[in-house]
Amino acid sequence: MKDNKPKHKVFCVAPFVHMWYRNSGSYYILKPCCEVLDKDVYYIDKSKEHKDNIIADYWNSDYIKDMRKSMLENKPHKFCEECFKIEKEIGWRHRDAYTGYLNDPTLQFNIETGNEFNQPITLDYRPSNLCNLKCRMCGPGSSSEWAKEIDRFKKSHYENLDKMSDNTEVFMMATDNSYMFDKESNPDDQYKNLPLDKIRRANFLGGEPLLNQEVYDVMSHWIDIGKNDVRISITTNGTSFTNKWMELFSKFKKINLIISLDGVEDVFEYIRTNANWKKVIENCKKVEQLETVNITFSYCIQMYNAFDLTNILNFIKHWNIYNDIVFERVHQNFLCTTLLTENDYNKIISDLDMYKKLESNSSKWVDEIINILKYDRTRIITEAERTYFKDYTNRIDQARNTKLTDLSPEFKKYLI
Repeated sequence: MKDNKPKHKVFCVAPFVHMWYRNSGSYYILKPCCEVLDKDVYYIDKSKEHKDNIIADYWNSDYIKDMRKSMLENKPHKFCEECFKIEKEIGWRHRDAYTGYLNDPTLQFNIETGNEFNQPITLDYRPSNLCNLKCRMCGPGSSSEWAKEIDRFKKSHYENLDKMSDNTEVFMMATDNSYMFDKESNPDDQYKNLPLDKIRRANFLGGEPLLNQEVYDVMSHWIDIGKNDVRISITTNGTSFTNKWMELFSKFKKINLIISLDGVEDVFEYIRTNANWKKVIENCKKVEQLETVNITFSYCIQMYNAFDLTNILNFIKHWNIYNDIVFERVHQNFLCTTLLTENDYNKIISDLDMYKKLESNSSKWVDEIINILKYDRTRIITEAERTYFKDYTNRIDQARNTKLTDLSPEFKKYLI
């Protein structure tokens, strides 16, 4: 088998080694990485088609072979447009997360099988939407609580919220009952077809993966076969660090827990509905005591925390984990900081620049936040999206008996 390890600038190793997999209600959804947009995914409708092993079908499909072919021919693939745009605007390259495999002499990349094992060796696994929170930038596909709330209010507070004023569909507010889903009510065993023996690195997300028995079963299997060196990252909301999980974590050489916070205190609880700030921080302190666990805090930069960014930095400083922070942009245009007025944007940038001068240890993270804010300024926001932010925020506040302006009076101008 020919050894192909291109060094050209459009190449990404993900289609050759990586698989993103979600079992979401009525659909199986697969793609080469998390940056591929919803419209470009490989999916199977369970109600129309039965597959004995959809994972193998995907890995050997024309869908993924087409991406591999483009990469080996030094041609940008259409599914990668979002990544290339981000690289151009702010220089951040998501594909760098996989490039270590380019230097692995045991791997040989090809179009037909991806690599010589004919299976993924890194995994982004999202078993279901089972979750106990309903975060504002999330939706029913990733939260069973969101699905229940939408179903409850679809004839009242959330009526017609699945479309903007220009008839653009808002996928995350879909009233499709198939999202009323978790593994307790819709059992499925496709996860048993995961090629676990060759997996070197695995990311578990949800929903909330620590509520999901499948994740526990997969990780327990690795312990049973002596693979306690799998590089595991679990993106969690920090609410479910039970003794069962603590014991399992202790059996691996290293577990990276990416704990989604998105804010501090009141802002945290506003964004991450149903979560309790004090309880989550207590849980973080408890799990931090395990020698096998490394904690990373994750923040999704969005309108709801735009006026709280220095408080986030102060919390990071207090925790003293400057090397383990993730900042990411919110995916929905109608929630991104592009909505900020020029005056508010400039003030936030000025406050961050001043913070960096006063707290030199924070400079890397301040720069990352500023890069996201600058990237957001390149996003094109329609008037329908601006209007939708007001409608979306006001209606959720009514349903949940909350008030965005309680976080900051600066939000008033964006809601009227």
